[in-house]
Amino acid sequence: MLVRYSTNGHVDIVKELLKADHKLCLVKGRERRIPFHYVAIKGRVDVTRELILTSAGSVVDTVLHLATKNNQFEAFKDLVEHLKKFNKEDVLNRKDDQGNTCLHLVVSKKQYELHNRASRFLHFMTLTTSYNWDCIGHKGMGF
Repeated sequence: MLVRYSTNGHVDIVKELLKADHKLCLVKGRERRIPFHYVAIKGRVDVTRELILTSAGSVVDTVLHLATKNNQFEAFKDLVEHLKKFNKEDVLNRKDDQGNTCLHLVVSKKQYELHNRASRFLHFMTLTTSYNWDCIGHKGMGF
């Protein structure tokens, strides 16, 4: 039920469902995905913000990869801001099951507009963090 309302962007209903039971954000739907996954794919930034408040940190790294794969920059940006707020920028260096960080995916899919926006945003957000800039390709991929 939460999957359907999240995917369709019904923020008020999502808020009420999460108030009733915050663990609903971990219930898997089709393709064994949780609501957060669907929201990242669809780019539902308003719902993303609600789910961020109730989701476990380990979910966020998977969602970053999904937002990247589906060219959802605003969702990506909100997730990074959330990570920064809680000093969890190290999640940006996590790799998916194929060994790619979320920014490896941007470069490999030739999403250069997203790459440029993400790079500028991350540079602004992480001036004082230990983010691994090599994963963006500034050194290793000739950008």
